[in-house]
Parts: sequence; C-alpha cells; structure tokens
Amino acid sequence: MEHDIPTGNTVFYAFGLGVLHIINYILLIEKVLRVFQRIFSLFNT
Repeated sequence: MEHDIPTGNTVFYAFGLGVLHIINYILLIEKVLRVFQRIFSLFNT
C-alpha cells in the first residue's frame, strides 16, 4: 500500500467530518420542523 500524504489525508478527514456535521444538522432541522408541525396542528384543532 502506498503511503498517503498527511495533509491530503487530514483535508479528506476534515471534509468527511464536515459532511457528517451537515447531515446531522439537516436531520436535526427535520426533527424540529416535525415538532413544530405537531404544535401547529394542536393549535389549529
């Protein structure tokens, strides 16, 4: 196996972490929106 360049490896690692954070953030927003929808439906009825 070839040895990876440390800088390239850290950039790829940071990029992966960033993508994971974005996905978690989107999932969190989705949960919050669902909660708000439930609250609004309770107030509407």
